Amino acid sequence: KILDIVRRVSELENGMPYYVVCNTVDIDTGATGRFNTSSGSVMAKLAKLHHFGVLPAVVQITQTDKVTKKGFRPLDLLVLAVNAD
Repeated sequence: KILDIVRRVSELENGMPYYVVCNTVDIDTGATGRFNTSSGSVMAKLAKLHHFGVLPAVVQITQTDKVTKKGFRPLDLLVLAVNAD
C-alpha cells in the first residue's frame, strides 16, 4: 500500500529530472518500507493518485516481459484500491 509520496530532484544527468519516494506498508504483514522510482509510467500514476487526494492506495507494480532496445523491462502500476485506510 502506498501511504504517501514525495518528489525529489534527480542528480542523474540522463533520464528523468525527478524521482518519487514512496512510503509504503505491506498489507499482509504491516511492515513499513520505502522505495524510489523514476519510471515515467509509475510516476504519472502516483502523481494522479496524489493530485486527486486518494492516497493511501493499494497497488501492484508490474513488469512487462518485452525488453526495450536499451535492455530494460518497463514497469507499470496497477491500482487495486484507493482511499485505503
